[in-house]
Amino acid sequence: MDAAVTQLARSGAIPFLCGSAAGCFALYSAKVAAAAGEWRAVSVKAATDMDSALCTSHSVALDQHAASCCALTATSVASTVEAIVDYRNYRHCSQEKLATYFATRRPFFARRSVLGTAVVSLALSASLVGGFRLMAPQQPLLRHPLWASHAGASPHWEKLWGQDGSLPKGSRFDVAGESLPLTAELKRRNHAPRDGMTALVPGCGRAYDALALARHGFDKVVAVDLSPAACEAAREEISGSSWSGGVQVRCGDFFALDPARDGTYDLIWDNTFLCALEPEVREQWALQMKALLAPGGEIITCVFPIGEREGGPPFAMSVPLVRALLEPIGFEATLVQDQLPLEEQHRRPGDKLESVLTRGTALVTWRLRSQD
Repeated sequence: MDAAVTQLARSGAIPFLCGSAAGCFALYSAKVAAAAGEWRAVSVKAATDMDSALCTSHSVALDQHAASCCALTATSVASTVEAIVDYRNYRHCSQEKLATYFATRRPFFARRSVLGTAVVSLALSASLVGGFRLMAPQQPLLRHPLWASHAGASPHWEKLWGQDGSLPKGSRFDVAGESLPLTAELKRRNHAPRDGMTALVPGCGRAYDALALARHGFDKVVAVDLSPAACEAAREEISGSSWSGGVQVRCGDFFALDPARDGTYDLIWDNTFLCALEPEVREQWALQMKALLAPGGEIITCVFPIGEREGGPPFAMSVPLVRALLEPIGFEATLVQDQLPLEEQHRRPGDKLESVLTRGTALVTWRLRSQD
């Protein structure tokens, strides 16, 4: 037997490597099992039955993969035990006796105890989760199933919503209350002059603005967000409000809303929703806005952030940019407020007032041009 092999055997490296493999399998199994649990939670919040079924199917596949990895863990533990027994027997042997020892014994990983453990653990895992899957299941969608339901959605926002369990109020893009531009606008004009009016808030976040519209007089306000974490935060936010009965939180894709099924709205309030979308879907945003607007309805766009900005999201906005999207499909701007007082411009409570000088805000009200 080669001297290097003898030294390796005597060093205890073989049982150490076997034990390390068992530990890695155990940690990986726990990670896969946790991922399966997360997909089950997503299936409950999925926007459609198709999404729910897809998430459930993927969680089952992950459960099978986790159970199979647990079987590999058990097999690795059995291999480690046999390797330790061998090590204790041969660590003080001479090189000649060591060669004889290996020649007369079956390799530790092919012994009955190890093979028996593999068979029993795989059979047990299959019986518990309905099968075994040694290879990791392919991700059903490239990104989170709800975020991936439209090309314009960025997983960036869901990651932010998931930080520290839930995005803290007043941090990142959360303004910790109804937006300043909307507060000022609702004081200036009555946007709900009659009973039964409806409003839509896409990309609602914690639904601060949806509650503000309900207080303003809209009988039904639909708050939509693609992020399950955002929808959960929104439901928690409105649960303590006396206006919660007028707000419906829908977890789903704005682009998947169907006017024939979901209805149209007298007011659509875009509060920094457009700037969060990838640029390639801006024209689709405009067309969907038109489809969801009720006859005689109006869109109010909070155009933010205005100023020099590279990349995104959020992407730099401007009034001419929004005009270029809405005017070609029949909208006209009935009111452009691009000289808002600094204190009415979009910002978080903790931001300095001067911050709006480099990321400004405009409010533009849109209606469809008369066809007469």
